[in-house]
Amino acid sequence: MRPLCRNSDRDPRLDGLRALAVLSVLAFHLGLPWQGGYLGVDIFFVLSGYLIFHSLLHPKQAGTQLLRTFFLRRVMRLAPALITALFGVVLIAPFVLLPPELSFLGQSLLATALLVPNFFFWSSFDYFSTAAHDSPLLHLWSLGVEAQFYLIAPFLLLVRRWISKTWWYVFLGGAVALSFALALFAHAFHPKAGFYWMPTRFWQFGFGAFIAIGTVRAGHWASGAGIAVLVGGLVAAPSVPFWAGIGVTIGTGLLISAPRTGPVARLLGGALPTWIGARSYTLYLIHWPVIVFARLLWGPDTSWTEKLLLAAISMGLAAGVTRWVEQPAMRAGCVRPVTIGAVVGLIIAVALMPQSLWRGMYPQTVVELSAYADYKERHSFYGQTLLHRCFITDQTREGAAAFDSLTCLPPRDGRPQILLIGDSHAAHLSAALRKQADWQLGQVTMAGCRPLIAENPEGDCAALMTKTLRLQRPDLWVISARWQAEELSELSATIDRLSGRVLVLGPVPEYPGGLPQQLARDAWTGRETAPWRADPKLPQLDARVRQALAGTSATYVSLIELLCPNGPCKTRVGTVPLQFDYGHFTAEGAEYVVSRISALLTPQSTSKTMVWHVAK
Repeated sequence: MRPLCRNSDRDPRLDGLRALAVLSVLAFHLGLPWQGGYLGVDIFFVLSGYLIFHSLLHPKQAGTQLLRTFFLRRVMRLAPALITALFGVVLIAPFVLLPPELSFLGQSLLATALLVPNFFFWSSFDYFSTAAHDSPLLHLWSLGVEAQFYLIAPFLLLVRRWISKTWWYVFLGGAVALSFALALFAHAFHPKAGFYWMPTRFWQFGFGAFIAIGTVRAGHWASGAGIAVLVGGLVAAPSVPFWAGIGVTIGTGLLISAPRTGPVARLLGGALPTWIGARSYTLYLIHWPVIVFARLLWGPDTSWTEKLLLAAISMGLAAGVTRWVEQPAMRAGCVRPVTIGAVVGLIIAVALMPQSLWRGMYPQTVVELSAYADYKERHSFYGQTLLHRCFITDQTREGAAAFDSLTCLPPRDGRPQILLIGDSHAAHLSAALRKQADWQLGQVTMAGCRPLIAENPEGDCAALMTKTLRLQRPDLWVISARWQAEELSELSATIDRLSGRVLVLGPVPEYPGGLPQQLARDAWTGRETAPWRADPKLPQLDARVRQALAGTSATYVSLIELLCPNGPCKTRVGTVPLQFDYGHFTAEGAEYVVSRISALLTPQSTSKTMVWHVAK
């Protein structure tokens, strides 16, 4: 097979748009105050649609030679920097990632090699997932979307040979309209799929394609309007993310279709924007692994100085990869696809290495602690929470209809009745409470659903909670949730309408990245930092919940005071982590908490406060 050569012609305005896109994403990932920065990928999608269709409409070959050249050019454009970045991640990962994270990295490597990282990350995230959020390759989901577009773009052009130009415009416009309709539907009902899937992103590529075929042309006014709409979309993203994405797409399209002269064109085509834009692809590839590895080593909270340092490191590495990987390939003008194929095969081989080989690199204590990251799959999580029967999540197929009233709200058997109600921060206590024989336990829990009475309940959460709180009459309510400050007035109003004693559990200590991971890294490094890693903002929320309930009949239990007396938090029960992710209790952790508050779990108790003396 002959080597593949690439064309290095560039439009400086488009490099400026690339710079704006990648810097927005970088700022967002660093945690800088640019919360709409993730929409930078939308800019890339419109640019790709424009550039791909432009190259296909002005080919130097025809027929099957055109398809062959197109696909090989795409490989040439993506492969050198991508392979370099992947090898860098693979080399560093064993020194930074824990066993479950390393295993997840192998899976994401395989998904990337198969051009489906977007579907992999879409399917990997669930309610309790922690390992996926620290994946150094998470950002490659967008490359998966682009690669899938590359696979269909040439065939969309081939359809043009079989029908008239007018009908082809109708065909392409219909595909764009259908994709936009799917995106609207996904926004309303399946937002995660709308974010990750190529069919719900195709309309953005298609908008760029229409500009490339000449159906969208604009005057000088489009430059000013485009930059205003684009930046406005980035700013509005935290409030209206989907509609902001539409604004970013339209603004990018206007800037591409505008004349190449004028102040906006000169700004985008300036020396610094074009320099960054020429390195935008490598910067995008490199910045996220750098940030992930740094946060795992330094902790999740980075200072402004550290953020700027990470940005500088990412930019320097991107410049180096461009200088010593991409530019030599451009100067040589060629790359042999067989070489790329061999390297991709090696990456797949690394991804398929048995997990036992990865685990053998770590001390046994580290392996055992980090295994709690997969707690709900490796332990009796179903039994601990009565998952899909009394604890409904977004993974419950029938939704709230799966709620098992006979199991969860059993008829009274003569014992005092306690009703546990709330979200997952109530469900994790279920098994520990059921082990107590002195009372009969009922349970109504739903993930992400606070136990509040709604005047006009809409949706499964509000309907289930409102019905339960209005109709049930237990001897003791045990109410627990991941409380939100803006809902505390509703909580106090709800308690005022309940009969029987009410026990409200406050927020639990939360650990960014997960407590087992913190403990495993402590065991790996020989340090003890986990007791001081709990979210420092939660004591303030704890105080606000206590204050909101001060005028009610409820007894309030501060789990912050129980578990974090005088600062450092209790993190283990014996050798077992107290919590299996950022905040949910293990079975042992739940039993410990229930044992400490057992004096309050009787219908006859009149105590309003307790003084905690916590054993380390």
